[in-house]
Amino acid sequence: INAAVNLDEALLAASAPAMATGAESAQLLTFDLDEEGKPEWAIVTVVWVYEGSPRLSVGTRIYLPNLPFAKLWIDDPFTPVLISDVVEDERLIPALRDAFLETDIRASVIMPLSLAGRWVGLITVNWTTPHLFTPTDQRLYKSLATQSAVVVNNLLLYEEAQQRASLLEKLTQIEVALSQSGNEA
Repeated sequence: INAAVNLDEALLAASAPAMATGAESAQLLTFDLDEEGKPEWAIVTVVWVYEGSPRLSVGTRIYLPNLPFAKLWIDDPFTPVLISDVVEDERLIPALRDAFLETDIRASVIMPLSLAGRWVGLITVNWTTPHLFTPTDQRLYKSLATQSAVVVNNLLLYEEAQQRASLLEKLTQIEVALSQSGNEA
C-alpha cells in the first residue's frame, strides 16, 4: 500500500488479500464532509471489477445521512465491517439486504478510512458468494484500513496540490498575457 503512487494502486493494494480469496469488485469512495466533519456525500473515486461493468461509475455522488448502508460504519470509523452473508447478517435491515442482493453482492468488507479522527474515505470489497471471515481477517482488514487511510490521504493532498499548482500556472499565464496586451496598447 505504501508504494502506491495513485489512488488506483492504493485500492488494488488494499483489496489484494480479498481478490486472492475471490472478491469480485472493490471501490474507493472519498467524502464531502458536513459542518461536523462527518461524511455527507460519498464520491465513487476508483472502481475495480473482476469481470463485467462496475455497479457504480467513477464520479457517482451518494448522499449518506439517511442511507442504511452508512449506518453500518459511520459511527465507528476505526472498525471494518465484515459481512459474511448478506442474507444471514442480522445487522442489515431488509432494504439494505435487498440492495446488496440486487447488485449481486453476497459478502462484503467495508473499511472506513480515518486519520487522527478525520474522515478520509471508504473502501468496500465485495464477493458474489458468501465468504467466511475469521478473527485474523478482522485484524487484517483493520490494518489495511489504517495503512490505506494514510496513503489515500497523502495521495488526495498531492492531487489537491497539483490542481492548485496548475491553477496558479494558468493564472500566471493570464496575468502575463494581460500585462503584455496592456503594454501594446
